[in-house]
Amino acid sequence: MEDRVRVTLAACPALLALALAGALIASADDEVKSPRADPGGRIILNLAAHPDDEDGALLAYYSKALGARTAIIVATRGEGGQNATGGESGVELGALRSKEMAEAARILGADLYFLNLPDFGYSKSASETFRVWNKAAALERLVRLIREIGPDVIVTNHDTDTGHGHHRALAALALEAYERAADPEQYPVHAESGLQAHQAQRLFFRIPEARKGSFSIPVGDELPEIGRSPREAALEALRRHRTQGPWEGLPGDGGRDRQHYRLVRSAEPTAAKPQADLFAGIPHRPPWTRRYWEADDPAHLFSRGGAKLVAEAAFRLASTAEANPAQSRWLARRADILERRVWRTLQILSDLSVHPEAIAPGQEVEATLVLQNAGRQATQIQKIRFSAGDVAKEIEKGILLEPGERWTTVAKLVIPRDFPPTRPLAETLYLRDRVQPVVEVSLGYVVGGRNLVHRWRGDLEVRPAFSFRVEPPMRILPRGTRMIRRPAIVSVANRTAIEVEGEIWVDAPNGFARTSKMTVRLPPGETDHPILLRPLSGIGSGEYPFDVHLRIGTGLRIRRASVTIGDVKIDREARYLVLEGKEGSIEDFLRDLGVADVATEARPGSLDGFDVIVIGERASVAREGLRAFEEPLREFVRSGGHLVVLYHKTSEWDGRAPFAPYPLPLSRNRVTDQDGSVRILLPDHQILRSPNIIRPRDWTGWVQERGLYFPGDYSERYEEIIEVSDPHEKLLRGGILFAEFGEGSYLYTSLVWLRQIRAAHEGAARLLANILSPPAP
Repeated sequence: MEDRVRVTLAACPALLALALAGALIASADDEVKSPRADPGGRIILNLAAHPDDEDGALLAYYSKALGARTAIIVATRGEGGQNATGGESGVELGALRSKEMAEAARILGADLYFLNLPDFGYSKSASETFRVWNKAAALERLVRLIREIGPDVIVTNHDTDTGHGHHRALAALALEAYERAADPEQYPVHAESGLQAHQAQRLFFRIPEARKGSFSIPVGDELPEIGRSPREAALEALRRHRTQGPWEGLPGDGGRDRQHYRLVRSAEPTAAKPQADLFAGIPHRPPWTRRYWEADDPAHLFSRGGAKLVAEAAFRLASTAEANPAQSRWLARRADILERRVWRTLQILSDLSVHPEAIAPGQEVEATLVLQNAGRQATQIQKIRFSAGDVAKEIEKGILLEPGERWTTVAKLVIPRDFPPTRPLAETLYLRDRVQPVVEVSLGYVVGGRNLVHRWRGDLEVRPAFSFRVEPPMRILPRGTRMIRRPAIVSVANRTAIEVEGEIWVDAPNGFARTSKMTVRLPPGETDHPILLRPLSGIGSGEYPFDVHLRIGTGLRIRRASVTIGDVKIDREARYLVLEGKEGSIEDFLRDLGVADVATEARPGSLDGFDVIVIGERASVAREGLRAFEEPLREFVRSGGHLVVLYHKTSEWDGRAPFAPYPLPLSRNRVTDQDGSVRILLPDHQILRSPNIIRPRDWTGWVQERGLYFPGDYSERYEEIIEVSDPHEKLLRGGILFAEFGEGSYLYTSLVWLRQIRAAHEGAARLLANILSPPAP
């Protein structure tokens, strides 16, 4: 038997290298006892539908405590959600959430990938989602990434039966991709880029409670490696998703101590038995390294020569990969994991920050690297090299980092003037081959006579020396407008160190008066320059696109914007108070319609001067002092005022809701089809007839959805004006609720208005103008 083993190993250099590595390691770790099983060189992949859907506690547990390589695949960029921090939406919001997801992944120690599938808002089923996602294309992308990453275990928080339609669709993709990734007959084109079929050993769905045959991992116990529990690390990562907050009040030390998982696919029949770990029972590849992987304690590993032996194993794997093309990708991947394991064994804590994160060619970037030796052994660092593109700087050599020592160094790099600018993330959000320039630090160090390299990457966005944008890019004006109260703003960014002179002019569309060129001074930084378009008498309804030009020296830049002239009327003489949320646009909407008197701030005791008060979308969270307005708002309505409240989330409404005259609890019901059915319940109601008569065509062409968080079991005193629904679902009557109270009126609407305003939707603008106008006496 021993002779046959020797012959087999000699015939396969890859297995010989692995066997030697395993033998070396086993001799050092015979007596080491680990409190938990170690996945060692294994890879765990987490699938998430949106940014913030990642399983942070699981990733922290396996990455930080057990030294596994972890990866996240996120299906979308999150551009279809709401923004808790500002007015960005669509691709701009997706760009923000992509950066937030990258921050969270760094905290969790996970590599990050995107499928770049569109986020079109809330979906109620997988079938609805696949009508937008294109299932065949999404499946191919997921299989490609599984083959590239090579996971041993795949985990997702989602399932095919409950929750968001995007979640269900991703779970369905996971089930199918698990099988297809292992089949060499599927997508043979992948082989052209060096990808081979890959059999993940297990696929898990996370479940809320333990059940017979389920698996669980501890997430509430403090990990010595990071000084906190996986759940606390996950919470820190979750707070990086700022646009989806607020996250205050989430449990830190409280909450569940274990997370539970159900096995849904397996490559081996024994895996269905309950195990203590998601990797437990999976044969190691090859089996001779098992005794190494079972040794987990970094201090024990180092004290017994572990780091040296791991480095030797990594070297053998890497040198063998070139001689074995069929296994080269797998061997190289495992060698890379072993090298990372060496760094973890040494317990060198590191942090790389880049300032500023965005610069222009010719400017200087500053990279700060902080190292701290939290281990028990001094570590010899040979050299540190900072690079950005082709620019590099080597600043230190021969550093001996003693246990407990903290060391900081700063490198300054000047980006060449011919360095190609990065296209803004919002413009390249869905490009799979997008390459982001980065600052990279490579650190060479010595373990057991082996020269190893550890790398960090810090994001660096190289922007043009000059750029500009037009706000708003789209707007709607009423027919007959002769004076526009709100100018368009050309915001110019000068990223050089000197002031320059430029010219701005507009190609006015037909029907608008010509504008003159403006000569402008552009100091370093960002400056705003107003431009006014004046419609000519008799201009008809329709969309009028126009181009804005910026010339600096010989460089010319152009941005397109548009104005829609619509048949929209509003009471321009009314006095308005608008208390906006983070994404507010109601003030701008009123001013574009010609309303002159619009205030955005007031004290609770000074509401008498207003005819209409508007509480913007999710304003109860955005404005901390809104609760102080409850009694003044009651008196405002009682005395004859008109109060309009736009949609809020269910969790944000309870306990923090502004005044409502009668019970008005919110549900989680939504109408996610932008063309969802609309039926008029009170066709003669003033909200549908004054100052604009609402027509059937006003409901067509809405953007993304009809409404969110419809009121539930509300008082019968509210008049139900419309009912809406998604296909084959029950009708919801809480889209517009109107009630009289005293001498005044209260209106709550769960329809989503701000997306329609940004898209300059004429029909939605007509209905919103009615809602905001004071009711006729």
